[in-house]
Amino acid sequence: MSSRSKRHHYVPRFVLEMFVDPNGHLHVFDRERQQLYKGSPNNVFFEKYLYRFLNPFTGENTNIVETELSRVETDAAPVIQKIIRSVGALRNPRLSGTDRHRWAKFYYTQSRRTPENLASCLEDDEHLDDRARAIGISLHEIDTAIKKRGLPFFASGASAGLKEEEFCNNVGLMSAFAVEPTCGFVIGSCGIPLGSKEPDMFLRGWLPLSPNVAVRATVWPHREILVAIPSDPREVVQRINLVTAKQSRVVAAKSETDLRALIRRLES
Repeated sequence: MSSRSKRHHYVPRFVLEMFVDPNGHLHVFDRERQQLYKGSPNNVFFEKYLYRFLNPFTGENTNIVETELSRVETDAAPVIQKIIRSVGALRNPRLSGTDRHRWAKFYYTQSRRTPENLASCLEDDEHLDDRARAIGISLHEIDTAIKKRGLPFFASGASAGLKEEEFCNNVGLMSAFAVEPTCGFVIGSCGIPLGSKEPDMFLRGWLPLSPNVAVRATVWPHREILVAIPSDPREVVQRINLVTAKQSRVVAAKSETDLRALIRRLES
């Protein structure tokens, strides 16, 4: 088996490639080891055989999960490029029904497939299942209950065990474009930061697609919303990056300067 098939990336390489510098490097910070280094899309954000499991019927190892994830990435890649091009030109992306479903499936997958979010999903599943039973609903109806009771839909719902098709059919797309930012978006090993410790809901749930473009799910089905984030004293991009970094073991950026600025904020 090739080294390529051993390396199961939980942040897809085609997304990481958007963050390389002119020399093809990612600037990476490992928070656990406190190491700053240069990497490539092939050698960061992966674990060997992460998605391999033992088939209980045949007793053999299978890569069926990795194969399915690869298909999701292949379907989503041209949609992601379309979003980046449109948003980069300050145009609201107009997605077809198929495009929207592929984007939503990719986003849903990224909220669950990373080691960090796999752990948080298990914790949230148990917590929200208890809350659902307490108010007399079943888990597959949790999305409606969350909206009716004013609770944050995606930050709670997507990590709460919602069925994939339910999620994909009940979200809209919000795109953010960083206009002349003092620093660009960073990407973290958490995939999508869903943790509830950050009180400002706007800062959670963002999936960076490039140093200037990030997307998130909304509660408005079949709608696309474009938000232009100016370079201003509120430092919105830096605050979003900080939320990502706090929930990630590893973060990467296109610029070493941007990464060092983020590290200083983490340490302050």
